[in-house]
Amino acid sequence: MVISNPPPALEYIELMGSAQVALVNGWTDWDLSGSIPVGAKFVEVVLSNDQIAANSLGSRVNGSVLNRIVDFAGVLEKVQLTCACDTNRIIEVRKTAAGNATAFLLGYWR
Repeated sequence: MVISNPPPALEYIELMGSAQVALVNGWTDWDLSGSIPVGAKFVEVVLSNDQIAANSLGSRVNGSVLNRIVDFAGVLEKVQLTCACDTNRIIEVRKTAAGNATAFLLGYWR
């Protein structure tokens, strides 16, 4: 399913960075069940390249094989993404280069 934003019938709840995780190389599960309730459909995350080096950061629904990443050209940058979450409220996040990168949870739709 291709979407640019979740359907307007869903309610958005803003959390303002209440959860964060340091990214590691490769796709890693990020369990958001402690931050969002059962029934959440999509999450809004910010991925932050915290280094002055090229990197690729991404987020995707848990279990996906889609290589959904954004390339950073060696500057301190951030990107905001909407990502579906599974029924256990897990998404996958990643980075591809050495150095620091962080994912922040901004909110969710239910």
